Amino acid sequence: MTAAHVVLLCIASLASRCFGAGTDSSLNVRLIAGSDGAVQAQIEGKAAIPLRDFQKGAVINGVLFSTDESGQWVTLSHPNQKIRLETDGFGGFSALLEASNQFAVRLDKKLSVIDMFTPSNNTAAVKLEFHDGGRAEMEGGSRARYDVFLDQSYYVSGRGKIHTVDADGLRRDLSEFFPPMTGGPLRRVVDEKGAARWERLSPVRDVIIGGPAGGNLEIYVSTNKIWLPGKEQKRVELPHGAVIDLIKNPFNRNLDWKIPKGYFRIWLAGFDCWNAISFTEQHCSMVWDVTQGAVDLSNYTPTNIYQPNLDPLVIIARRITTCIHPQVTFQYLSIYGCNTFIGSAQGGDVEVYNPDTGRATTVSQGNRTFQRGMADGAATAPRNQLRVNWDDTSVNLSGTPGRFRVPANSRELITGENATQMEVDFGANRDITLRAIQSELGVRLEPLQDWSFNLDEGNRISFSFDVNRGVFIGTASADNSSPVPFTGPDGMLFSVEPGGIITIIPPQPGSLLWHTEGGVVFYEAEGGGGGRAAYGTATPAHIPPPSGQPPLGFWRWQPGFDPALVPPPRVPSPPVTVKGP
Repeated sequence: MTAAHVVLLCIASLASRCFGAGTDSSLNVRLIAGSDGAVQAQIEGKAAIPLRDFQKGAVINGVLFSTDESGQWVTLSHPNQKIRLETDGFGGFSALLEASNQFAVRLDKKLSVIDMFTPSNNTAAVKLEFHDGGRAEMEGGSRARYDVFLDQSYYVSGRGKIHTVDADGLRRDLSEFFPPMTGGPLRRVVDEKGAARWERLSPVRDVIIGGPAGGNLEIYVSTNKIWLPGKEQKRVELPHGAVIDLIKNPFNRNLDWKIPKGYFRIWLAGFDCWNAISFTEQHCSMVWDVTQGAVDLSNYTPTNIYQPNLDPLVIIARRITTCIHPQVTFQYLSIYGCNTFIGSAQGGDVEVYNPDTGRATTVSQGNRTFQRGMADGAATAPRNQLRVNWDDTSVNLSGTPGRFRVPANSRELITGENATQMEVDFGANRDITLRAIQSELGVRLEPLQDWSFNLDEGNRISFSFDVNRGVFIGTASADNSSPVPFTGPDGMLFSVEPGGIITIIPPQPGSLLWHTEGGVVFYEAEGGGGGRAAYGTATPAHIPPPSGQPPLGFWRWQPGFDPALVPPPRVPSPPVTVKGP
């Protein structure tokens, strides 16, 4: 949209000649779009007037109109009266514009959408009403899209400051981190027992994908089951007007989708904590590996698509959202449960929004969220060096204290050379706990190349290593008197505070993650007066739903929590305990 169709009311002499005296009543304006997108205006039921040639602005019956070069975007305003705007072909929709404010709209009858824009210098919100009773308010500097389907279900996507109340009274704010508001008429349905109830129509449809990336795929689009063997593509058209093209990329293992029209939730079999949301005019591509728990989602949507529909969403744990901008790939790797994961980016930065804190955390390219330098607590005093190796049957220790073996399901108190005393517990679940009773220990983890940690006298750490997934998890005891400093490849050092957790994923052949040089680290810190924070994720683990309510699905507003987010406070990275030059 160019500046030509955003016209400022700054010519006082023109206004004084053309506009009548102020009044509290509103003028009724109706816009009518032709097949070529050109718009006509009808004021108070009078004859429609073409607006294509009004790029520089024109006053008609007191209303100031202007258009862009295409004649599709129309901006209207009145210095003294309110304007109630209706549109041909979108029954039940209206917009109320206060005096001395501006409102720009574009009608696309072929796609059945209305695009809307409010300039940042507006002093009052534009009030929108939809045919099912839903409402929205667009403050200055906002953009919205109203997308209607054949069954009269719809969604409203937005950017900026847009406050909505759907037909059922649920409130939400629209932004790049929240799914659109949905609505539609009520219909009467009868269950198998003959009991009748009313349900509201929704444009949302689910796409469930099963099978390995690059292999034969079994896909459900709503209730339609399709197969995608080989390098094929299929178009699925649904009765309410949604259309999705599913394409096996001929050059790689990716599955692409293009959505000429629709609102789809994308699910992957084997990924209970991950799903994506994609809308009209979006083009995305993804590849996944169930064994690794990894998904790469790329946004190939053209940048000329209207902004509210430019970015798909990835939703993790039904509440944590990531907005993926065009030409950006978001890489997700599950670590533990739904709340511990790695998020990395390629092609640009992404932001991960955590509704528990109301903050959006920037994930820079390559997941380089750790810092180089010497961490606090990395002691320089001589230590007794210890190599630790293990399998399912025993833990083997060797070094300056001597050589020792601790069988599985046992705990041993070990006294070695150089006045060393330590306790080793190899539990039934294959977790290993090491406590330095006497002496300072420098421990090298043999299964992890180039990783080691220092354990001060009296401190304790528990750790485990999933060989199949290549994931190491270490937990420092909350009773430790000092941090446990870990040293990684290339001399990267950082400390795990008492009660903190570190997860290390060494490079793996064939990993979907593109930036694994030198090891990818997920680091979670707790204690030291700083609370819990994390590298690679924007959420603490084990957070219950707001207000103790059971999960309602992320797209539903939850009682007791106001998801206002415009704009969210940005933080360059979560607070962590890593320090050093």
